[in-house]
Amino acid sequence: MLTAKYGLLAPDDVVGPYDVYLTDQSGQYRAAWGEWVVAQLAERRLLAGVTVEVHASEAYTAPLREPLRRLGATLHEPLAGLRQGERLAWYGAAPEPDEDDVPDVAPLLDASNSVPPAQFLADGRTAAARPGLYSWWVDQAGAHDLSAGLGHRVTPGLVYAGRAGGVRPNGEASANTLWGRIGEMHLGGNRQFSTFRLTLAAALSESHEAPVDEASVTAWMHRHLRVAVLPLPPEAVAAGEAALLRLADPPLNLRDVPATELRRSLSRRRSALNAASRGTA
Repeated sequence: MLTAKYGLLAPDDVVGPYDVYLTDQSGQYRAAWGEWVVAQLAERRLLAGVTVEVHASEAYTAPLREPLRRLGATLHEPLAGLRQGERLAWYGAAPEPDEDDVPDVAPLLDASNSVPPAQFLADGRTAAARPGLYSWWVDQAGAHDLSAGLGHRVTPGLVYAGRAGGVRPNGEASANTLWGRIGEMHLGGNRQFSTFRLTLAAALSESHEAPVDEASVTAWMHRHLRVAVLPLPPEAVAAGEAALLRLADPPLNLRDVPATELRRSLSRRRSALNAASRGTA
């Protein structure tokens, strides 16, 4: 949620009343505000290759364009040019997902359907060359490592889940696949292109009291994690992800889940690791 005074807020953040309108502020204020909001967003997730959809007036979207572009993100404005009444009509016309359109995600909640990373890779690209959902599972020793790094208890089991490909909110289809997400991004050795690897690196670096390198993260994943996948038609991916996150509430997910002390700790550690990687901490 964008605010003229507090920048980016989570839906459950509580703030007092304020009387600040971005359109009333100087160009210098709006430019600084845009940099600040994008920095807040970058603390929550990697922005390279991401489309950021903003529902706001030009006064709010204009300061965001250049900071987002520098970080490799694209700004999408589905309501651009619409008057107030047209905006309300747009929201009223947005279809609600039909329960029949929500896929059954139960296979991703069953540990018996998960396989070691080595088996996923051995099955090859063709076996996972489709969009869909996935869930990552950690063993007891791995859960202990994560708990030590985050300062909060992580139990063995399902710790992270997400989507690969599907249809974006703007109606465009993503070309990503389960193989691309898991085989190339998660297991491919670069946390700059994987929020999951960034999460693991942040937790493990804290428990090791020093930044862990990419090879160490990959080796740790092979020792302690398993992954389950569920290929889906592109149009079912978004609804399936929403159902999966609601049912599983994976502790290492930060987006579209309730705030917890563990997630706040994880967010701080990810920000610290990013800052250290840039040489600013």
